[in-house]
Amino acid sequence: MLTSENVTKLDIRTHVKKDGSALNDWYIGITSDPDQALFENHKVKKESSGWIYRLTNSPTIAKRVRKYFLDMGLDGGIGDVDNRARVVYAYKKTASTKP
Repeated sequence: MLTSENVTKLDIRTHVKKDGSALNDWYIGITSDPDQALFENHKVKKESSGWIYRLTNSPTIAKRVRKYFLDMGLDGGIGDVDNRARVVYAYKKTASTKP
């Protein structure tokens, strides 16, 4: 499901704040393949509720959403990313996850 930039920000912000932990306890990223990014690369446990992702309308929107959350204080990088990446994801960092 495609979502607008504002809806994507609201969905992720609501999910992160619902947890009640510090913003820097969360990681934000963008990808073309959220399952690979979350569950393979970052080792997030699928059965946990500490993750979320949203498909945006374009890579430009995905980058703007990521920057918004980085500016808010979430952890994450702005390194090399697939220029086609339209999915924004966030997860709560734990001892078993990898940033």
